[in-house]
Amino acid sequence: MSWLGHDEEIHAVTWRPNNATADAKPVLASSSRDKRIRLWEGATALNDQGGNASMLHEWTLPRPKKAVSSHQMGRLWLTCCWVPSSNFSVVCSSITGDLFRLEWTPKQKKVTAPTTFKHNHTRLVFNIAPLVVAYNKVLLLSISMDRDVRLTDAMSMECHAKLTGLGGHVYALSYNSKKALVAGGVGDNTIRLVDLAKSTTELLWKGLQSKVTAVAWNPLGSCAVDGVVYASNPDAPDGNSIAMNKRWGVPQVTCMAWLGGMAALGTPEGAVVVVKRQGLTAWTRVHTFYDHTKAVTAVAWCATSSQLATASNDATICVYALDGGVVSPLRHCLTGHGGGITCLDWSPSGVYLASASVDSTIQVWKVGRSEGYNFREHSGRVLAVTWVDDATLASGGDDQSIRKWTFADLVRRPFPSYLS
Repeated sequence: MSWLGHDEEIHAVTWRPNNATADAKPVLASSSRDKRIRLWEGATALNDQGGNASMLHEWTLPRPKKAVSSHQMGRLWLTCCWVPSSNFSVVCSSITGDLFRLEWTPKQKKVTAPTTFKHNHTRLVFNIAPLVVAYNKVLLLSISMDRDVRLTDAMSMECHAKLTGLGGHVYALSYNSKKALVAGGVGDNTIRLVDLAKSTTELLWKGLQSKVTAVAWNPLGSCAVDGVVYASNPDAPDGNSIAMNKRWGVPQVTCMAWLGGMAALGTPEGAVVVVKRQGLTAWTRVHTFYDHTKAVTAVAWCATSSQLATASNDATICVYALDGGVVSPLRHCLTGHGGGITCLDWSPSGVYLASASVDSTIQVWKVGRSEGYNFREHSGRVLAVTWVDDATLASGGDDQSIRKWTFADLVRRPFPSYLS
């Protein structure tokens, strides 16, 4: 038997789940790349091995309200599903992320225009699945390229719940206290702005061609993958950035942090170089520390006490003090992680230090004490951690999630060792 009618590849076919009467004819819904939804009456095809199915209705999706690029058209995917509470209702997707409800009556010859759902995805939808929760109560579960999972009421066509996902590892986090926003650099070539007050997320993706491994609010400098540090003037964004490695006498830099006119630079050899600005263009080297045995992966200044924390792939954290503009020798060596450390961040008060590691944990240290807190809810490497306030943190990593948590609520408290 043959079912002819669509002009391009078919993306979805689904039988009507229930019939109005026992002798009702089976009906099949199909969606295609030709942007059409068709209903087929399958009685002829089922009873006659050589017969053709008859087409009951056909809808052509409305034109998108916003412009669609040729690249988007090339990735067109159109899916559909039946609404179990009705024999005469189908829901389908579109290229722009809109969901449409198609309805008809048994004696209706000419179909009506599709009805648009009130809250929709922002990019094309991969799949729609109905969930019957009560009599005449159906929720539609949809997943999309925008990384959202939405639960929508089929009758009211309003979004009941939304779960925002990430399409890659979380490499970096930065908190903006004035706007209560957490910016996250993600491996799917996007930046996520999470509004902690409203529990909403904004997606930034235009112009990003590869994974985002660093984010900062109002940055003055940047460190490239090749180890070159560039200084930029934010008041002249069109001006050229200046390479600083030769001025500092450091061939390669793995990480960096600023404190006023001073900068701490980590190196692949395990050294930490502290440089200080003298005038507009001159720099002097204040001190070089050699307490790490492997590449330095993170450095962080404490704004309230002028302490400097450094971390390495050797799984140790070193803490130094800045007294009168002079950096003191090693004050504390914090150990307890089971692998290389990826990120450091001081709490706003400067009392606590948070460290993320490839061992899937985050440790919160109170420097000078032998008691710590350990967060173990991530699976895979933890690549970023940032403080929201003195009690709350946000973290992200390989499990493609950003988690907000309070360290004082943690039940398990390890006892990391301190070496003077």
